[in-house]
Amino acid sequence: MIVGIDIGGANLKLASESKQAHSCFFPMWRRPETLKDSLCESLALFQDVSAIAVVMTGELADCFADRAEGVLHIVEHTRRAAAERDIPSCYFYGVDGLFREQVGTEDVDLIAAANWHALASYVGQSITPNALLIDIGSTTTDIIPIRNGRVRPSVRRLPCLRWMPTNARLRTLFVGDLPRQSYPGDERSIRHHR
Repeated sequence: MIVGIDIGGANLKLASESKQAHSCFFPMWRRPETLKDSLCESLALFQDVSAIAVVMTGELADCFADRAEGVLHIVEHTRRAAAERDIPSCYFYGVDGLFREQVGTEDVDLIAAANWHALASYVGQSITPNALLIDIGSTTTDIIPIRNGRVRPSVRRLPCLRWMPTNARLRTLFVGDLPRQSYPGDERSIRHHR
């Protein structure tokens, strides 16, 4: 059985082919060194796992110096968790629509924050061939056109300026101390969310 994993900056989300799902709070920015252990705990809830397929946004957490460091950290911890759980294969999804077992620094731009592309590809291939998918996250909103089952390259990522969660216990800390958020031609107050 294949288990898909979304490794974010605040949560780990897992789902299997058999429609089993699990989500847990994991504050990447606070304890990136325990990612392998948290993955092992979550993967233990699934039986007969033969492979894991990973998307990520956790590499954007402010505990990493840059995206490359974050991606390589997540890849290493995921591989270590798979080895500990006797899972023979790990695949990492990229915005080119391909899963890869081998990941190097040259793959960082393809793999980093590729979750929006994986979601849009699934919608286009399995739900409807033509759509405008809106993926609203805690810090960005992705507007993704899908035509004839394919993700269009004109994806637009917008900052969520009207409402931004700033609860430091639940979200990465980069917005926690900002009283206002600027965006070209616009400035908004940030509201605290509990």
